Amino acid sequence: MTVQCAFPSMTTVCLEAAICIKTGDRCLFDLQQVGLICEQAPPAQRRPCTWRINVERMRELIDPQELQRVDAAWPGPSARYTGADLAPIQIGTVDL
Repeated sequence: MTVQCAFPSMTTVCLEAAICIKTGDRCLFDLQQVGLICEQAPPAQRRPCTWRINVERMRELIDPQELQRVDAAWPGPSARYTGADLAPIQIGTVDL
């Protein structure tokens, strides 16, 4: 299954990740606790909560040498980026 929506539902995210909703909620909570995401818009009637990724916090957690490698490989905002130019980077013990 391929997600076509820019704002997928929690059910869709959990199906794609092969986890249950409760685990997905826990993951969001943990990401929020370490400052990697924050609530952009609270849930409203028929509208789920929207989350924002804290890119600066992610950059703080990446090893400085890895960050230099990523920055050197990044073609810049005006170039088309496919993601194939970079090998996975490590943030702590998690491979991305």
